[in-house]
Amino acid sequence: MSDIANPGENALLSNHPSNSLSQDEESPSKQASSQAAMWHRTRRNAMMRKYGDKIGPLERDSSSNALALSLLLISNASLFGLSLLSGRLPWQQVFLLALFPGSMFSLWIHGSLLDKRSNSFLGLKKSVATDRLMFWGSMPSAFGYYLYLKYGHLTHHKNLGDPSSASLKQLFESDRVDFEDGDVLFVSHRMKLKGEVGPAFQVGGRNVTMSISKAGFNSWKEGKLLRNVIAFAASFMYERMMLTIN
Repeated sequence: MSDIANPGENALLSNHPSNSLSQDEESPSKQASSQAAMWHRTRRNAMMRKYGDKIGPLERDSSSNALALSLLLISNASLFGLSLLSGRLPWQQVFLLALFPGSMFSLWIHGSLLDKRSNSFLGLKKSVATDRLMFWGSMPSAFGYYLYLKYGHLTHHKNLGDPSSASLKQLFESDRVDFEDGDVLFVSHRMKLKGEVGPAFQVGGRNVTMSISKAGFNSWKEGKLLRNVIAFAASFMYERMMLTIN
């Protein structure tokens, strides 16, 4: 939740263990990370030092390869079958199938690939097996997850909560191969983010800033569950459609 604008966050971060580290103790990767990311890393290291003998075996033995690969195979096969079926259906039925179960299978693909992105695949090197799995595993989905998982997700852990490293404006103007923080494009539909908003462009000689996610989130009203659900679904679906067309 460090992405949320919070007036008391700086005070909280000043007490984080990461801020007590001297410059000599920080590795280059830590120096390039946000304060919140450093705090999470420091806390994990402290937990591993204290409970490593209990946590280590759980991380090594609790492999989700079988479950993740099964869900990935089922989802890919189902989407492939639905795509063939859609060729014989009117667009209204195709739209309904895309809502359900198509969207469910798409999320299963994302979850399975995300799990493999963060962990080793069948004990093989991430750079080879994981990359190939992400590429071919995301093929049946119109909104491919491959580019996001390869270039945008891991930077989220490094730039967590730092508006100077990743904001909507920076992401839309970015020319980097490795995205500053791919998750910002998703979470902006459901929470207020720090930093400037984008994209910005000129219309009739005037600078205009427009954000689908910000417009959707600004229409939320406290206590209005149905209104908020509709606003979130509409803004998120519209932006996914625009990305797919793009």
